[in-house]
Amino acid sequence: MIKDKVDTRKKIITISKKGEAMLPQLMPLWKDFEMGVGEIFEKAEINILEVLEKIETQIEEKSIYDRVIERAKARLRANVKIEKFSAVYKADFKNLNLEWLNHYFEVEPIDKKILNNPESEIINTGGMIFFALIDEKVVGTCAMIKINDSFELTFKTQAQQMQPPPPKLEAKMKAEAITNLSKALIESYIFLDTAQKVEAILNANLKNGLYDKIDDPMEFAQTITKDIQAITQDKHLRFGFNPQLAADLLKGGDDDETNPILKKKFEDEMKQNNYGFKKLEVLN
Repeated sequence: MIKDKVDTRKKIITISKKGEAMLPQLMPLWKDFEMGVGEIFEKAEINILEVLEKIETQIEEKSIYDRVIERAKARLRANVKIEKFSAVYKADFKNLNLEWLNHYFEVEPIDKKILNNPESEIINTGGMIFFALIDEKVVGTCAMIKINDSFELTFKTQAQQMQPPPPKLEAKMKAEAITNLSKALIESYIFLDTAQKVEAILNANLKNGLYDKIDDPMEFAQTITKDIQAITQDKHLRFGFNPQLAADLLKGGDDDETNPILKKKFEDEMKQNNYGFKKLEVLN
């Protein structure tokens, strides 16, 4: 049994010399076996090859994974109830957002002001707050703050247990994330010399192994953010991780990791989307 050099999912079976010598004796027996099995399907009025071909066509159109996920999402959606803001959910709005902000970012004074006073800061100014409930328990929330004639979607979060698990970071993922971050900073930041300094220090830290033990994306994003802000003293510069984007990307890699063609395509998509790390944003 030999592995296929192109597609590692396949194994090529070869006949030994002893097997070749037995072929004349085995051929009639194989014919009997073929006819015997064929008789079963014939009497059952089933064309097994046609059935297998139809199954294969359906799987090519939509994988088993996608079908299962689609049904699971539909089942979850059916159990989700959407509610508008009321005093009953005020604590949930605050606690869920604080959990999210403390985990991924930092809680700013303006965040505390809004979360402590959602009625005066959002509702009474024409905004809206919505909650997603499963089994009468709040698992997600978002707010729409009215700004002139439009709305800003903000404070969008979900309970920790509902969030997709983040991927573990490999060395090349960290290196490419820093490369993409540095490029965005150099292209966007008003002080080019500072951007170049950040690029040099982050790459030096990477080369010296300061990020080697970090395999959690959130911890990596927080560490990079602290390093950037230590260099620039600019609290508007942050590097964030998007767990939902990462989960969507990883879904594409679950079909068959042993297929080199699919694996290469998956790696290209991950790289293109910076492995779930959001691009650097320079805020005014």
